[in-house]
Amino acid sequence: SFIRILHRGIAQIFRPSRSFHLAILSKIRNSTLKIIRNSSHIINHAINQSSNNVVFFLDH
Repeated sequence: SFIRILHRGIAQIFRPSRSFHLAILSKIRNSTLKIIRNSSHIINHAINQSSNNVVFFLDH
């Protein structure tokens, strides 16, 4: 009986429930989106800076 409970627990660990999988997937997706958003923000900032420099250079 104890072995059956242990076996079921191990099975749960290796074959987690669907909601557990979905929670992990959504967590991964959210962090990935956050990273993409941050990097695109940084890239846009860099592009804006460089275009400002070019405009400044052309104006003077």
